[in-house]
Amino acid sequence: MNKRYCKYHPLSPALWWSEEFQTGYCERCVDYSESSLGSPKAKNFLTGNSLEYLGSAHSATPFWERIPQFFKYPLNGDAVIFVVAVMILGSVLTAMGGIVALAGLLLSLAAITKYGFMVIEQTSKGSFTPPPWDKAFTGDMNMFLKQVGVQIMFGAFLVVVVMLEIPSLSLLSTLIVILVLPASIMVLAMEEDVSSAVNPGFLFSFISRIGGAYFILYVFLIFFSFAHLGFFSLLMNELPESWLGPLFVSSSVYFLLVMYHLMGYVIFQYQSELGFVSEDERTAQRRMKAIDPFDSRIEVFLKEGRYDDAIRVFKKGIGQHPNDFKKHDNLSKLLVAMGNKEAALEHADSYMTKLHQVGDDARLYFLFSFYQQVDSNYVPDDPSVKYVLAEQFYSRGKYDLVIKLLKNFHKQYPNYPNIGGAYHLLAEALFYGKNLPDKALQFLGFILHHYSDYDRIQEVQALAKEIKVASS
Repeated sequence: MNKRYCKYHPLSPALWWSEEFQTGYCERCVDYSESSLGSPKAKNFLTGNSLEYLGSAHSATPFWERIPQFFKYPLNGDAVIFVVAVMILGSVLTAMGGIVALAGLLLSLAAITKYGFMVIEQTSKGSFTPPPWDKAFTGDMNMFLKQVGVQIMFGAFLVVVVMLEIPSLSLLSTLIVILVLPASIMVLAMEEDVSSAVNPGFLFSFISRIGGAYFILYVFLIFFSFAHLGFFSLLMNELPESWLGPLFVSSSVYFLLVMYHLMGYVIFQYQSELGFVSEDERTAQRRMKAIDPFDSRIEVFLKEGRYDDAIRVFKKGIGQHPNDFKKHDNLSKLLVAMGNKEAALEHADSYMTKLHQVGDDARLYFLFSFYQQVDSNYVPDDPSVKYVLAEQFYSRGKYDLVIKLLKNFHKQYPNYPNIGGAYHLLAEALFYGKNLPDKALQFLGFILHHYSDYDRIQEVQALAKEIKVASS
């Protein structure tokens, strides 16, 4: 099956599919929600139609690129405890000898088989953390008995072939059985049915659906088996004899878990070809993470050229999250890019007022400069914003803008509580910045006459005196 990618993010694998449009989407580009059972559902932003869930069929990393992760798997939590538990159990019961030792061996093999099939099952469903170790020693041992049954049937088949006394046929049969053993284990883990695990037609169909990757898997499984033997042979001459038994058991279980995890991951990777849908934990976490539905919907509308719809969603999002300044920024840029000057400047007033209300005055200067490029005559409506901007322009030596923002301030905003401060700043701009002492004195006199309770009235009086002295 060809790998599918998101229509709007061509480098991202598709998680959802529209059969209607033959189009794939990643988790950022759909309107999704969780059902009560946790089953993922999603709809197309544009049509509202339900989408087909692809799971991780198109996002799974090829198993040959994850070899280090397979070796790390048995070193995590419950897997480590399981390895130690099997090693201790095997050592104790073997030391007791006789029937007890045999029973201990069977119990250990049953636990390893059960745990291994649990690893395959969980991994195939996208869970890359080991299952609880204690579950291997509780409940029934059906999987162990089924696996024994599979091995007996394969063995019986080979015995029958040998009895025919055709060496070439015996060799071919043995090679075929060896070849299909991993497939048989994987099928048994998926189907929990012995007949499917030994059915030649089912097994070869299973192998053909995975394709050439199955033989790569087979090579890795052989490599892991030899790696185990090589590891053990390196240490057997270096360690005390009493250590060799526990070491052999623990290393055997370790490499078996690596191989079980690998087989489970192959099922997970080729889930689409094998006819089921699953999702890895990281993809689920990404999907469940707070992907902003407004941002996702807006992005789709923009890429489809539906700008009015994008603006509508922007405004709805800002209405619900008025302090989300990223939304404000993006809406401003969109309105300006569309050439909708009236709407852009209308939004500018509410945006700048909100910034001032939350104390983010530092951004006002740059935002006002942005809107000045849209309309050089633009000034904000909010008197508090005007006053803060005037202070910022005065500190930067832009006195004309100070005058533009503050002139007729008392007429525009008669109830503004700091008109004295606004005209004090305006007088300083007129005198120090524009060298207009007479106009500066007019505003200072206005403050002294009408706003004698201004908290910096002494500074106003001192400035008026300084201007008169300089003008005499």
